[in-house]
Order: sequence, then structure tokens, then C-alpha cells
Amino acid sequence: MLALPNLLNSISESLEPSRLATYVYELASDFHKYYQKYPIVDLNDLDTSKSRLAFITIIQRVIKICLNLMAISTPEKM
Repeated sequence: MLALPNLLNSISESLEPSRLATYVYELASDFHKYYQKYPIVDLNDLDTSKSRLAFITIIQRVIKICLNLMAISTPEKM
């Protein structure tokens, strides 16, 4: 996720917008693996739960930014 600004600069220079689609696909795939492995909410460990909620909020924002850049609408709620 930290690489996104550099990726966007590189894409604008190389004129390869498909790299953004690949990036967001890989990010979503990695998140899916994370979500399957780690419970987001753990009532026995609220600090970890808060951290994981913050983490997935950041991922959500990055994916939404990428999809908007590709002119793909995103649902408000799933």
C-alpha cells in the first residue's frame, strides 16, 4: 500500500494502466488470504481488533482509490 504513489508515478510515465489493475487485484487477493487466516474482531483482545479494523479500513480506501482511478464504481455497503 505504501508503494501506491510510486506505482502511480511509474504508470503515468510508462503509460501502462493495466499495472494498476494488477496491483489492486493482488492487494485484494492478499487481503482475502489475511481475512481467512486472522479474525478481525477478537473479543478477548480488543487492541488487536482495533488494529485490524484500522488495517482493513486502509485497505478499503486504497482499493476504492484504485477502482475510482480505473472508473469502476464501488458499492457503499456489502
